[in-house]
Amino acid sequence: MAASAWKRAESELLKALAKRSQSGLNVEEYGLKFVDYLPHYWLGVTYFNLGDFDKAALRFEQEKIKGVIQKSSLFENLQQYEQTLARLQQLRQTGASMKAQQELSLQQREQLQEFERALQRRDFAAAQTLLATLESASIEPALWTSLKTAFGQLLAVETQRKTSSETALDEKFQNGLEQYVAGNYAAALRAFAEVEAERPAFRQVSNWRKQTEWVMATLKIKPDTVAITKVDTIRSTAAPLFAFTSPIAVRTETRADSIQIAGSASDDHGIKALRFTLNGLAYTDASGAPIALAPANASEALNFSFQIMLPLRLGENQIIVTAYDTDPEPHHSTFPKTVMRLRPWHQTPAFYLAASVVLLLSVGSALANTLIKRRIAFVNRYNPYIAGAPVRNEKMFFGREKLLERVINTLPNNSLMMHGPRRIGKTSLQHQLKKRLESNENPEYHYVPVFIDLQGVREERFFLSIMEDVAEAVAPHSALKLRNAGRATEYSVREFSADVKEALTQLQAQTAKKLKLVLLLDEVDTLNSYSARMNQQLRSIFMKSFAENLVAVMSGSYIRKHWESEGSPWYNFFEEIEVPPLERAEALALIAEPVQGIFSYEKAALEKILTYSMCQPYRIQRLCVNVINRIIAMKRRRVTAEDVEAVRAEIFEQETR
Repeated sequence: MAASAWKRAESELLKALAKRSQSGLNVEEYGLKFVDYLPHYWLGVTYFNLGDFDKAALRFEQEKIKGVIQKSSLFENLQQYEQTLARLQQLRQTGASMKAQQELSLQQREQLQEFERALQRRDFAAAQTLLATLESASIEPALWTSLKTAFGQLLAVETQRKTSSETALDEKFQNGLEQYVAGNYAAALRAFAEVEAERPAFRQVSNWRKQTEWVMATLKIKPDTVAITKVDTIRSTAAPLFAFTSPIAVRTETRADSIQIAGSASDDHGIKALRFTLNGLAYTDASGAPIALAPANASEALNFSFQIMLPLRLGENQIIVTAYDTDPEPHHSTFPKTVMRLRPWHQTPAFYLAASVVLLLSVGSALANTLIKRRIAFVNRYNPYIAGAPVRNEKMFFGREKLLERVINTLPNNSLMMHGPRRIGKTSLQHQLKKRLESNENPEYHYVPVFIDLQGVREERFFLSIMEDVAEAVAPHSALKLRNAGRATEYSVREFSADVKEALTQLQAQTAKKLKLVLLLDEVDTLNSYSARMNQQLRSIFMKSFAENLVAVMSGSYIRKHWESEGSPWYNFFEEIEVPPLERAEALALIAEPVQGIFSYEKAALEKILTYSMCQPYRIQRLCVNVINRIIAMKRRRVTAEDVEAVRAEIFEQETR
């Protein structure tokens, strides 16, 4: 019943009645424990809390017939329950009469029924809300007054029940603590056990019960042979005495997560050791052994100064310091401290109030900033989309995370070929790969990426063009001088090989990791127009002894693998990776996020852009740049499906020209 497990309480009480149906006062239980046995009364309380008021009234009447409860302190409680039940019955009758005499709306009838159900299930918050709703609905005053009275009586009974239960437990627990401090361990053990039986989680009572049992076992005290002394005779004159310097008060408050316990313990023969109990548990070290403070020598033992830091949990912390002396017949004394750890300031209402003010100011500032941004967007015709040029800004690059991760994970062992149709985003991918490699924190490899655009590079300048880009990229890290740099016709694969080797040597000297010079070769379709001999020479570079430090990531629509005169130089050389269209979520992010807070899209507009673009980044950017230009011209901030249709025909007509 203390845990409000009413169905279980009903079951246990019915079992008790099956064994003994006669009520009685001061009835002996097992274990020499005496109680007032009033099973019908407690069944009535149980049914009352289950909302079965008819059964509750029957059980209360049966208990009165037994003629025992009238001599008990619980008789007044029974009368209060009966008054409440009578009022509920009157409420039902009044409600039925009112419904018969006046026309209530369907909504009012439903609210009356829900109010009664809320009272039955003890949901007073819901009942109070319904009561206010019924008052505002202007129902007949007599009916509303009856409802309010019933609500007040039920709430009073429930509050009294909870308060009396909580107060009784608290008094019993405090008595256990006082008996523990007084050294009356048997009495303390009984008090703790009784509290634990009623509510196991109450104020760490199980810890105090176990600690008391441990002390009694240590002192070899038998529970059935202990003489209980009064609490005010806490110490004998032979027991050690305490003087605390921190904290001085018996009860103190702090917001810190720990507290220093400091002072001195004195004894006429000397202090043997001090031990500490925190919230019912012996304070232990990391191994689980109880921590004991002991004097270093005999002279220090007479007046032993001590200090120790103890951790605190939120709420009440009960600390007990116990001093043991060195008498032939050992004595000990205990001193309790109560430390209330308050919540940190940043968790207090004052902080939340201040934070709320700051938040409101921030929200206001953000709102003002958004309005300003929107105004500037119209004035300056803000349009972040990029249609045509590769994407170098990381904020405008969306998706491809799995693809980038796969490429980076492959680089330590293989060169790669990223292929896909034109405008699928290969060049943008190469630029982002360069940035990722530059900031990569791989514990084993140091990457030096070099982006090289092969579009328009003639065959006779091929090796020199690559090496010039390499020299420019590594200039901050090396003093590389190219061989025959001024005469492209004399810069052959031999000079290229020597310069690459020199660059690798200089770069490796600056890192303890394994070096990887990564050539990011874009538009490698150009190689298809070169001679087979040139392709063979490029492939041979990756066969050199220094090739373990050199790797290439090529990108293009395709690379030629079949040659008329010789075997393919690129057959089985690359790990080939296809660059697919964006995934749906990535495409939606590319559409919406660049203009978030300034412009927005209707759901239908988003779906049309996905359909017409086929999730290809270039097509998405073209559609978006045009629809944003359109709504700016029309002084709107929301893109509709009609806007997408209006620009689609023009865009795709341009693509087919």
